[in-house]
Amino acid sequence: MNYEKLEAHLNNMMCKFDVKEYDLLVKQNGKEVFRKMAGFSDAAGTKPINENNLRWIYSMTKVITSITVMRLVEKGLLNLDDAVAKYLPEYNNMNVKTENGTVPAKNTIRIWHLLSMQSGMDYFLDSQPLKEARKNQKATTREIVRAMALKPLCFEPGTDALYSLSHDVLAAVAEVICGKTWYTILKEELFSPLGITDIGFHPSNEQKSRFTQQYCYDEKSNKCLVHNMNNMFCLSDIYESAGAGLFCKTEDYSVIIDSLANGGIAYNGYRVLSQESINKMRENRIKHNGFFIKDGYGYGLGVRTLVDRNAAKTITGDGEFGWDGVASSYNLIDPENHLSIVFSTHILGTNLFNSNLSPKTCNLIYELLGI
Repeated sequence: MNYEKLEAHLNNMMCKFDVKEYDLLVKQNGKEVFRKMAGFSDAAGTKPINENNLRWIYSMTKVITSITVMRLVEKGLLNLDDAVAKYLPEYNNMNVKTENGTVPAKNTIRIWHLLSMQSGMDYFLDSQPLKEARKNQKATTREIVRAMALKPLCFEPGTDALYSLSHDVLAAVAEVICGKTWYTILKEELFSPLGITDIGFHPSNEQKSRFTQQYCYDEKSNKCLVHNMNNMFCLSDIYESAGAGLFCKTEDYSVIIDSLANGGIAYNGYRVLSQESINKMRENRIKHNGFFIKDGYGYGLGVRTLVDRNAAKTITGDGEFGWDGVASSYNLIDPENHLSIVFSTHILGTNLFNSNLSPKTCNLIYELLGI
């Protein structure tokens, strides 16, 4: 198959937007059909990137969290309609901001509210409760999430949608249910059965040496400027952010999401999720297009989901879903065509990929594959 058109587009992307490196991996029917890596992992431009490079995937973490929560549901350990306060008592008497001041919330936050961004929470990392909790750099996930409950909600749970720290709360719920740390749960439910070892919240020194340089895009100069290597969502030295905290290799992330494109079964036969759970994840749960979703998409359980191809200006498959990360990473899962796409970069401060480059790239992939 001739991929010259796609490669020309990728080369143009690097030149036009000063993209320093990227890794694009496309699979269909569980097999790799296209892989293109370009650029350098270091700012000096001396180390060509390779398949062992690591990046912070930020909010692409949410897809992994949603899969793991749905696995707990399938095991009967959790119900989507459960009140969060059943597991985290501090979420029992929440307050909500109104035009008339802060009042007790009438609605109870439920698990599906957290998954679908309808909890009423926000993404303000510098709230006073979080500032206090973060003074302890050894604060656990459970302790940080307890502090989140002290901030008033932005609206009654279930009445609106707002991109938020909701997925972080799910980690604490899972820890209470399983009696283990969030990473241990992820390792047992997903990573170990799939043979994934190069993934986590707090990289070792050896892993740090394999990170690609993180950049920040400057719109005025149209340049990618060297940025520090920190993850802003690591709220303590041991905090495990279920919303935006993971790092991993492109291939390992692909292994996880590609299973959802193939009936929930991974390359090695491991059942990641049932088709019923996959369909629940990609079912649109919001009544309007929230500010955090592209035109033509709704939001399911931790994922955007295609509802109108014309509005989205895409030729991707009906019912495709996925999510992206703040450092311009992107993924797409298409169960109808058994297709998965992972597009990895490490550039903060830009929506170029979400609004422009990723849709164009995906359209070219579909065009070349004839689907």
